[in-house]
Amino acid sequence: MSAAQLEPQSPVPGDQLAPWLDTVASTYAGTKSYGIHRGMPSGIGVTVPVPTPEELDALYARHYDYGVHALIEREKRWRSGKLIDLALGPSRPPPIRSALDVGCMYGYLLDELRRRGVATVQGIELAHEPAAQARAHGIAVHEGTLEQFAAAAGDLAFDAVFAQHVLEHVRDPAAFIRAAFRLLVPGGKLVLAVPHLGSRAQRLFPRSWGWYQVPVHLFHFSQPALRRLAQDAGFLIDRVSARGGDSLFVLMTLRHALMSGPAAPQPLSGPARAAVRAASLLLRPYLYAGDDELVLVATKPGQLSQQQGLAGR
Repeated sequence: MSAAQLEPQSPVPGDQLAPWLDTVASTYAGTKSYGIHRGMPSGIGVTVPVPTPEELDALYARHYDYGVHALIEREKRWRSGKLIDLALGPSRPPPIRSALDVGCMYGYLLDELRRRGVATVQGIELAHEPAAQARAHGIAVHEGTLEQFAAAAGDLAFDAVFAQHVLEHVRDPAAFIRAAFRLLVPGGKLVLAVPHLGSRAQRLFPRSWGWYQVPVHLFHFSQPALRRLAQDAGFLIDRVSARGGDSLFVLMTLRHALMSGPAAPQPLSGPARAAVRAASLLLRPYLYAGDDELVLVATKPGQLSQQQGLAGR
């Protein structure tokens, strides 16, 4: 990849980038300093310097800890249920018959959809270990990217596509959302969850906010930027709302605020793991009090038909 391709750019058309924060805390930055440029008028944040694919691959291989998410499995499952309620309503079964979850990890959301009566659920996950665990529970999981899956999908389409905390990791968010559009039936729902740049906690801890996670988070989404990207892909916006993030990132914010200097992820001791599980239970009400996570629900124009041949019907 050439140096020109690594120039920071906003994915929102018409934005102009300007320096904003020269350095922010992150468990993935190591000894290297990363900051954020701001794209205006959308308000999106762009990580600088832009990491190369090789740098990101090395960071994911060395440091990205999927296992820590398993420590808060009960919270993750509970939050998945709340997200489904927000996006599709509380009815059981939900008003869909098929769903795709991008970045499904261990399959918690898909398992909840299946438990509620959704006939066909599939996932996409880059990491082999969580994908294998989801398969062991009977969930079809494809290893790779959404764009790769969409290119090979043919006429395959779903009633709903979910992507929780994936968009901030991808190099081309607009292409990701266009791929999701192609994989939805007319009337199908796109559900995106991303960290919320501009949340109260982000403003209170402008350099220590736990959701920056540079450089693996390449973009930091404002509400206008998220809306614009979905609308440009052809979606009709149902709603964009904010809710509190999960306990891991609340703990991360506190850790960054109390510690100085770079901090690479370290294996958690037994007592630390127990403390994370306890915090996961105690911090659940933050879902209702916080606004660190933006949730966008959008519809592909058209009428959802119960007669359409969706995946696995």
